[in-house]
Amino acid sequence: MTTRTCRLPVRAAVWLHLAIVVLILPAPLDAHHEAIFGPQSTTLVSHRRFVSTQYYFINEGRAPAARQHSHVPVLTVSTALGDRWSVSASLPVEAERGGHERVTGVHDPVIGFRYFPEAGPNRVFITALTIEPPASNLEHRALGTGAGVVYGAERGHWSGIVYGLGRTEFSFDEGEKRGNRLFLGGGLAYETEPLPFSPQIGLSWERVARRREHDAIEEESNTSVLMIHPTLVKTFRQERLQAFLVLSLPAGQWSGHEGWQRFRVAAGLLWTF
Repeated sequence: MTTRTCRLPVRAAVWLHLAIVVLILPAPLDAHHEAIFGPQSTTLVSHRRFVSTQYYFINEGRAPAARQHSHVPVLTVSTALGDRWSVSASLPVEAERGGHERVTGVHDPVIGFRYFPEAGPNRVFITALTIEPPASNLEHRALGTGAGVVYGAERGHWSGIVYGLGRTEFSFDEGEKRGNRLFLGGGLAYETEPLPFSPQIGLSWERVARRREHDAIEEESNTSVLMIHPTLVKTFRQERLQAFLVLSLPAGQWSGHEGWQRFRVAAGLLWTF
């Protein structure tokens, strides 16, 4: 088995196994989108039944560390379980390029269990748990677990959300462990019929601890960054289909050279049913 530690932005992107998150808020909040990296994030989509396809391009690294860039498509499906519960599954694929390294493969799937308590009119509240069973040889064998929460509200043409998302793992390979991660953030969106797109802005603090390889801590692998996410969202077919484009840029950073974030670009479609 090939053992490998992923190198994606904030490494959130693949350590969480990547995926730009689409947080679609209910009723008039349907056009709200927020960028969170990692398939755990798709468990925070406010619709209980959906299919999404996402692609993003990720750039990271700072000299003397090698620069890395990755192409990451992700497929997610979700279905309802009763009135308050939903289960989702995400499958990320990565093609990474950096230095002399060329890696392509499928990552561990992410299974999400979501609960939707009553939050009141024009509001949404979601709590989520995730599990990542070891099913790929692209990275070291580990059982990943995570938890998240999101709250959103709408008033007039404006909508906003706040969220938190964390991830850890239990490694089956001695001396190997990806760093624990925590994302905290929020976003503001404006939507009105005369505009062809919904302009939005998001802000997130992303913290990823140093990882362990061959029983040694990789000192430059940590990430601590404040990211800003200008976003455009367009809905179709009575808001059942959504397209989005996101540019993520560091507004302030205290990362190691290897974990240094440069920029991320994401695009995707989400269909609710």
